[in-house]
Amino acid sequence: MADKYLNENGTDRFLLEDGSGLYLLEVVDHPLTAAAGSYSIAGAAATLVRGRALSGGAVAGSYSITGAAATLTYGVETRWYLRAASTLWPIPPGERSEALPSSGAVSVKNSGAAYESLALETTKGVSEALVTISSSATQSLQHNYVARFVSDPLAAQTIPAKTWTLAIATSEDNPSANSFSTPCVYVWNPRTFSAKYIYDSETPLGVEWFFTEDGQVLTFSGASIKVEDGDVIVLEIWRAASQVTATSYVQTVYFNGTTDVTDATTIDAASYLSVPVSIRFRWS
Repeated sequence: MADKYLNENGTDRFLLEDGSGLYLLEVVDHPLTAAAGSYSIAGAAATLVRGRALSGGAVAGSYSITGAAATLTYGVETRWYLRAASTLWPIPPGERSEALPSSGAVSVKNSGAAYESLALETTKGVSEALVTISSSATQSLQHNYVARFVSDPLAAQTIPAKTWTLAIATSEDNPSANSFSTPCVYVWNPRTFSAKYIYDSETPLGVEWFFTEDGQVLTFSGASIKVEDGDVIVLEIWRAASQVTATSYVQTVYFNGTTDVTDATTIDAASYLSVPVSIRFRWS
């Protein structure tokens, strides 16, 4: 029997501690209400969180353990992985970004289900996949619509203004391509065929793509959006460039792997989109 029993701001959120220093943080089905948005547990070495045994090191993206006595911090996050599977909730063809392509920019766009009907899922893929796009042979500013990923339907809720993360692996086949990431994220209403923009900007993020596969962890400020029942999250991947030479170059985006992307990722990329909020899905 636990020596301590604590219900943390919800009927299904509990912290248990027994005399041996073993801990159990059980079930988080809806957002934390604590100001810090996280749980901290300090104690002996063995910790179990939502069925995952942690043994001495950090588990990227979810938990951190510090100190000889093992301190655990659990932060709420919804993470969607970019998947090669076809989405079950496709939206009509064509990009929806209002910022891209910008006025005067040369535009190159991929089209078709292989690029526009990919899935955003909360589970990883099993092997790396990729999509490519060939740039326009120009030195003028260009915006290239590479691919689009769509989530499962959401429940009605309000997504608060938060800092979002896009961890993505990319490459350009020549350093003269000058490729940068310009994502667009929005909530799509399949009944009204309309978009509400979480993030939509022509401003490049991060650093130039490398000439071999390389990960980047990008962050951006997402707007607060009211979600209606059945809406989906959509991620459009765009590439911005002013090339050194007027040559067509091949750009590549990698995803569907088993390793969460970091700045050091070079293989097996599990590219993902995340927000530090517990997003509720329609059928969860």
